[in-house]
Amino acid sequence: MSPVASLSPREATQVNDRRDINKLRGQMQHLFYEAWMLDETRKRLLAGVNDEVLRNAMIESFCAHAHNLNEFFGEEGLGDTLKASSFTRGDYKWPATSEKRKALITKINKRISHLTQQRTLVAKEEITDQDMTALYELLVADLKKFMFHLRPELRVKPIARASKSGDYLS
Repeated sequence: MSPVASLSPREATQVNDRRDINKLRGQMQHLFYEAWMLDETRKRLLAGVNDEVLRNAMIESFCAHAHNLNEFFGEEGLGDTLKASSFTRGDYKWPATSEKRKALITKINKRISHLTQQRTLVAKEEITDQDMTALYELLVADLKKFMFHLRPELRVKPIARASKSGDYLS
């Protein structure tokens, strides 16, 4: 017999609720990692990377993390994709899909997500520093909104990957 089975229904519910909360708290670390990597790759790219292979790898990393965060906040993706509303109070609304956002996400999807006929090699269609900054600003605003609506019992400090200032995003 499992330890939970020997509890009253109310006690068993409380144990399961605590397990669910701990699971969600653990999943929050994935969100923090995505935000941290988005920030760090953007900083390094904007500082300049002379090695073409390293620059391309960092652009692809930035795009992958931006894509993941956009899916999370916009509640898109496959069935097992984490969704922001699983972590927030009932008043959370996902970000509006503006034309600017659609264009930026389409651009990163063409860059990294699939080998398609539409994948670009044309320089003017590549991800620019301005594109990265615009997408970064949208996603940081999404993160701040998300944190405002975060359920109180899920508030945790990020694991020790943060910058010296202790923030994932500067």
